[in-house]
Amino acid sequence: MPNTASIPHWQSACWSLSLLILVVTFGDVLIQEMHGTAAFYAALAREMLDRGDFLAPFQGAQAYLLKPPLALWLSAMAAVLFGINDFAMTLPSRLGGLGCVALTYLLARRYFGPAAAWFAALIVVTNGIYIQFTTNFRMDSLMTLGALLILWGYLNLQRNRGAAALCGGIALSALTKGPLIFAMLLIFIPHAVAGGQWRAPARSLRYWALLLVLPAAWYGYLWLAHGAALTAQLNYDFWRDDTAIGLSAIDSAMLEYLIKPLHRLWPWQPLMVLALMYGFAICCSRRPVAKRADIALLLGLFILNYGIAAVKPDPDVRYLYPSLPLIAILCGGLLSHWTRETLPRWTVNTSHGLLALAVIYAGVLSYRGAADQQGLRAMQALVAQAPVTSSNSVVIVDTLPPLDAPRRNDPMPDSVYYYFGLTPLKVIQPVALEALPAAVRYVFVRRKRLYEQTLQALGLRAVARSTKIALFERP
Repeated sequence: MPNTASIPHWQSACWSLSLLILVVTFGDVLIQEMHGTAAFYAALAREMLDRGDFLAPFQGAQAYLLKPPLALWLSAMAAVLFGINDFAMTLPSRLGGLGCVALTYLLARRYFGPAAAWFAALIVVTNGIYIQFTTNFRMDSLMTLGALLILWGYLNLQRNRGAAALCGGIALSALTKGPLIFAMLLIFIPHAVAGGQWRAPARSLRYWALLLVLPAAWYGYLWLAHGAALTAQLNYDFWRDDTAIGLSAIDSAMLEYLIKPLHRLWPWQPLMVLALMYGFAICCSRRPVAKRADIALLLGLFILNYGIAAVKPDPDVRYLYPSLPLIAILCGGLLSHWTRETLPRWTVNTSHGLLALAVIYAGVLSYRGAADQQGLRAMQALVAQAPVTSSNSVVIVDTLPPLDAPRRNDPMPDSVYYYFGLTPLKVIQPVALEALPAAVRYVFVRRKRLYEQTLQALGLRAVARSTKIALFERP
C-alpha cells in the first residue's frame, strides 16, 4: 500500500476535495428554507426553547415518542448560540454529514489505501441523497455517523480510541433514531470468527460501555412517563400499512429504493453496481481470509441496511443514507485498483472542475433565493411588530389530525410555528370567505399556485411570499 508521499498531486487533490465538501455541505445555507419533516423537527426544537423545557415535545397525551431526542437537543442548543434560524437548526445535520465523509475516508484508507480513501470521500459527497438529507434538518447523517463510528471502533477495538468510538457510536445512533442500530452488532460476530480477529478488546471498553446507559435511561424515562402509549406509538409506526404518498407498499418501495436511487446516485450508479460485484468477487477469491472477511463485513452491513429499509412500512429513499459510505468504500477500492493505487492527473482536474461548478451553483442558488428570503424576513417582521398574531391569523391545511392523536408532521402549521412562533387556527382547504372567523385578518398558505389563486379569487391580497409560505391579508 503506497503512502501519500508516493501519490502525485496528493496535496492539491486533498485541498480541492476538502473545499468541495465544504461548499456542497454549506453552499445553500444562506437561502435554506425548511418544510415538511424538517420543519416539523425544527418546530419541536423551537418548542423546547419557547417553553424552556428540553423534554417539552415528549410530555402530555400528544407526546412525540417515535424518535429519540438527541438531534432535537443539538439543534436547540445550536439555536441558543446562533438564534432560531435555519443555519442553527441544520448545523448538527451538516456537521454529522462532514463526520460521515471523514469516517468514510478513514475506513476506505484502512481497507484499500489513500487513493481509495480520496475516491470514496468524493463519491459520498457528490450524490443527491447526501446533499438532500445532510443540508436539511434530518437525523440520518447523525445516525449514520454513529454507525460508522461503531464500524471504525470495532475494527480498532484493541485500542482505547476504538472502544470509545464503538460505545460512543452506539449511544449516538440509539439516541438519534432508536435501538435498531444494535442489529449491526450481529454482523460483527461472524466477521470476528471468520477473520480470525476474535481478540481481547481494550480494557477501557468496560468504562466506555457506561455510555450505553444513556439510551437505556431515555427509554426507561419514556416508559415511566407514558407506559403502554410508548409501545402503541412504536408499534403503529413500524407495522402500519399506509404510505406517505398513497401508493401500495410494493409500488412505494420500487419508487424509493429503485427509481429514486437511479436518479439521485447518477453518475455514480453504474460504478456502484460494479463495486458491489467487485466486493463479491473479492469474497470468492483466494485472497487472505482476513481481507475477504473485511469485505464481507461491508457487504453484510450494506445488505442489512437494505433489509431494514425494506421492512419499514413507509419507504423513503433517505433510509438508504447509511449505505452510501459502505458502497463508496467499495467504489474507492475499485477505482484505486484501476488507477494502480494512485491519483491520475485527470482526477485532480475533475475535482477542481467540480469545485468550480459547486461554487457557481451555490452562487446561483443564493441569488435566486434572495427574493424568497426577503419575503420570509418581511413576514417575520410583521409578526415581530405584532400586526400578525396567532389570534388574527389562520393557516390553511389539507387535513386536520384527530385532537387526541400523537404529534406528527403537520407541514404548514409546523412551518408557521417554527418561522414565526405562531399557532394560528387551522382551516381546511378549500376555504370559503365566510368560513374565516371575523377576527381573522391574515392567512398563511402553502406557496402553491392553486391555493394562492383560490385566496386571490376570494379578494385576499398577497402580502409576502417565501419559498414555501405565502401570507395573504383579508380586505
